[in-house]
Amino acid sequence: MKIPSLRSLLAPVLAVTLAAPLYAAEPDLSVVVSILPLQTMVEAIGGDHVSATVLVPPGAPPAVFEMSPRQTAALQDSALYVAMGIPHERNWMPQVQAANPDLPIVRMFDHVKVRTITGTDPRGGKELPDPHIWTGPAQLRDMAMAIRDALSTVAPDHAGDFATNTETWLARLDAVDAEAREKLAPHAGKAFLVFHPAFGYLADAYGLRQIAIEERGMEPGPQTIANAVASARAENIRVIFVQAQLSTEEARTVAAEIGGEVVTLDVLAPDPIETIATVADAFVAAFQ
Repeated sequence: MKIPSLRSLLAPVLAVTLAAPLYAAEPDLSVVVSILPLQTMVEAIGGDHVSATVLVPPGAPPAVFEMSPRQTAALQDSALYVAMGIPHERNWMPQVQAANPDLPIVRMFDHVKVRTITGTDPRGGKELPDPHIWTGPAQLRDMAMAIRDALSTVAPDHAGDFATNTETWLARLDAVDAEAREKLAPHAGKAFLVFHPAFGYLADAYGLRQIAIEERGMEPGPQTIANAVASARAENIRVIFVQAQLSTEEARTVAAEIGGEVVTLDVLAPDPIETIATVADAFVAAFQ
């Protein structure tokens, strides 16, 4: 049976968008989110009642983000802050609380099962939590329900709409998840090579193994690169996946050593469901 492209499942979303009225009512709830995938989720679940502002702009890595005066002003007018709860957010949390001391905050990390990244944190000797929770289908389901509940708390009059929108969003996620699972099932147990370990949740969901060049957020040294080359050769890997926001120099060095290629994936793309579809298709192509 021919399996359709995962992107075909996303076409109805575009159709609904194009059919929307030219002029819509002004949203009555302003929400601030930390990263772009959360903006898409909050606005999908909030519907016409919610407008979301993202702190970390498209293309910017959260690790080096600095808040602007415009973003501080947006926080002052917000009814809710939807945070990932990742370590990098601690850097700007004092500014968030100073701008709006009474701002309700919901942290996605508090509502999902968090995996750890192999190795230890060089700063404290503890295992590092994997921050990329929006790349796992199970985590996305829990995040959607947490967003629904948080919006319903600050705007209870619209709780019914939030619940309906959440069910619609989850149905779309379930469809893409099922297609990804079917496509990747023949490749269960296979390894893929990444520069930055951004797809551990996705790997766990679909029975794959992630091999990362970067370790614990540190630039790889010669021995680390040599280990990556050895792993790639042992696993017959010819594709190295890199994150759109990061340097690819070390990845290209490894690719040259193994006679492979570098493929860019945007883990911070706006739509996390579409990211699962895109990454699954990229992995299937790499495994051929």
